[in-house]
Amino acid sequence: MNVWRINIKTDAAEGVDPRRFCLDRNILGVGWPVGERESLDWDKYQALGTVKYYDKGDKGWWPAVNAVRNRMAEGDLCWTRDWGGSYYLGRVVGAWQYRATPEHTEADIVNVRCCHWRSVGTVDSVPGKVLNSFRAGRTVQAVHDETVLLYSKRLFNSNGQAFYDLSHDVKGELDLFALASPEDCEDIVAIYLQAEYGYYLIPSTCRPDTVKTEFVLRNPKGKAQVQVKQGAVPLDKDQFAWERDDPCKWFLFSTSGTYYGSDSDHVSCLDPCKVRDFAFANETVMPTRVQHLIKLCVASS
Repeated sequence: MNVWRINIKTDAAEGVDPRRFCLDRNILGVGWPVGERESLDWDKYQALGTVKYYDKGDKGWWPAVNAVRNRMAEGDLCWTRDWGGSYYLGRVVGAWQYRATPEHTEADIVNVRCCHWRSVGTVDSVPGKVLNSFRAGRTVQAVHDETVLLYSKRLFNSNGQAFYDLSHDVKGELDLFALASPEDCEDIVAIYLQAEYGYYLIPSTCRPDTVKTEFVLRNPKGKAQVQVKQGAVPLDKDQFAWERDDPCKWFLFSTSGTYYGSDSDHVSCLDPCKVRDFAFANETVMPTRVQHLIKLCVASS
């Protein structure tokens, strides 16, 4: 089974909220209507859609409709959010249908599947990789991560109904860094370096336009810069060579623990296991969202 993210943002009529339309009716869906008929089979819809959208260069039509119709399976889980920033997790329970009734057309939700939605709440309960996926341009996107899959299944089972058999899942598999967002990882590393190495964070250096540096720290011995990468992303130590006009120490952190390149005194590669252990041992000084993620990991072990 797969986990999905759908960003329900259609060309709805004025005054119609397509997100609430789906959530209130227990459906997930996208737009791209093809004509006056209220229902069509797949072959007819695909033929009409190809002429109306694909042949005219609409790059969003096929990835979205193909995901909803062909790639999603019954039992798959899907994340979405409403305009107020509340998040929902849904379980796909029906096959694709084309519904172009007047109300569906007004909401611009015509390619649909039945989906039982459950309110999850705020961003604190949403895995970081799911949050990151909302930044992507595609309307529908798969979220490929074993921790996210396991967490989503457990969350959907949490009201006592066992929709998913977890008997074969290994307990303790929830990984803090897989649940965390990039910002969560940066916060954890910043607290770790301040506590373990005696640095002080300079808040004004935490800027999104500094690609190579997440933030700058200082202690009596001088300046340090930090690079943080999440997921299966290695870091090349040679890219952080000593610069005479800006000498400083570099701390590199990849959640995969993968580093390569030449060793040097001014570059330190952080061990994700040590950083994770530090976060668990110092839960009370972590940001609220990280504290919540730690509790989820502990509860699953």
